[in-house]
Amino acid sequence: MHHLPGGSFPVLETASLTLSNAPVASAARPLRILAFWAASDYEEFFVPAFLGRPEYQVEIVSGDRTSGPSPHVADSRRIAELKERVRERDFDLVLAGNVWNTPYPGNKGFWTSLSVSLRFTLWKRRMLDTYLAPGIARPAPDRSTRRGRELAALPPVPFAAVDMRDSPFVLPADWPLLEACDLYFKRELFFWEAKSLLPMRHARGGAETDPLAQRLRPLSYGVRPKYQGRPHRPVAERDVDIYISGHGNPIRDEARARLRRFAEKHAGRYRVEIVDFLQDAEYDEMLQRAKLIVCTESFGCETWRQLEAAACGAVPVINWPYAQHHLALEPDKHAVYYSPLGDDFERQLERALADLPRLEAMSIATAQHTQAHKTRAAIGDYIVRTTLAQAPA
Repeated sequence: MHHLPGGSFPVLETASLTLSNAPVASAARPLRILAFWAASDYEEFFVPAFLGRPEYQVEIVSGDRTSGPSPHVADSRRIAELKERVRERDFDLVLAGNVWNTPYPGNKGFWTSLSVSLRFTLWKRRMLDTYLAPGIARPAPDRSTRRGRELAALPPVPFAAVDMRDSPFVLPADWPLLEACDLYFKRELFFWEAKSLLPMRHARGGAETDPLAQRLRPLSYGVRPKYQGRPHRPVAERDVDIYISGHGNPIRDEARARLRRFAEKHAGRYRVEIVDFLQDAEYDEMLQRAKLIVCTESFGCETWRQLEAAACGAVPVINWPYAQHHLALEPDKHAVYYSPLGDDFERQLERALADLPRLEAMSIATAQHTQAHKTRAAIGDYIVRTTLAQAPA
C-alpha cells in the first residue's frame, strides 16, 4: 500500500482480479470500491452490505452529519485527487446511492432554488456526496500526455447506482446517476422496467430516456442483520395461526378488518392475533409463534416485515405486488400471495392452514431462501457481481 503525494487516501497496488459466485473477491487482494453514500440507508444497508468485509476495500465519500462532521467529506482537493485516481484505475468499482442533496432542485420555486443552490455550492458544499459521483466516476480524460491517452483508451471503471427509494419511479434528482452509470439497481422496479422511467420520459422525451431502461436491474433491501441465522420452530410447535400488527396503511387496515371478520366466522377453529404494535422482544417471539404473518405492502411492495417473518420460518401472507425484486419470495414456495379483490384473502388463508405438511415445507423453504439470498451482504455481492459481469473486458 502507498499514498498519493500530498494526500492521505490509501491506494492498493495493481493485481489481477478473478470473478466468481458470491462473495466477489480475489486471492491476491480485496476488491477496491469507491463508494458515494449519503446518510439515508447508510447504517441499515450500506454498512452490512459492504463495510467490514475482507472481500472489499471500501473508500467512502459521504457528507453524513447525523452525529457530527463526517470524516468522509470531499473538499475540492479530494475531488481532484479522486478523479485522478479513477483515471489511473485505482478502483475496481464505483458505487453511488441516491442523490439526496443537490444544488439544483427541480421541484422548488425560484427563490428557494436560488437559496438551496447558494447553500450547497458555497458553505455547505461538503454535504454533497452522491451528487458528486457522476463527475468523479466519469472524469474527463486527460489527453495532454501519453499516459493520459493510454488511460483514455481503457474501458472506464464500472459504475453502479443503487436506488433504495420506496418509489417505483426513478426521480429527477437521480437522473445524473442513471445517465452516467453502467447499471442502475432499483428497489420497487416495475415488471416492465421502462415504466419506472416515465417521469423522466415525460420531462426529457423518449429518445433520451428509452435507451437507458436497459440499465435497470431489480434490487432488494434484504433482511436486517439481527434476523440472520436465527433458528425457527417447526409449524407444529407454533400456537398462533395468523398474526397481523400495525395500522395507518389503508391496505393493512383493510386486511385487519377482514382478518377480524375471518376470526369471528371461524371462532374456536383458528387462533388469530390482531394487535397494534409489539415491543421488540414480543415481536421476535411472535415470529417464532405464528404460522402465517400478514405482510401487506407499505410504501413499497417488499417490506422488512415479510423478510423478517420469512427469516424466522413464519410464512408471509402478501398482497400481489406491482413491482419486481431481486430473488423475491415465490408464491406457494416461500409465501402465500393473495389478491385484495373478492374473497381471495380469506380463501388463501384457509387453503394454507388446511395443509400443515405443505405449510411446513414452505416454512423451511422461505427461511432457507431468505438466509441464503436476502441478507444485506448477499445483496451487496449481487450488486458487485452483476456490475462487474456487465463491464467490458
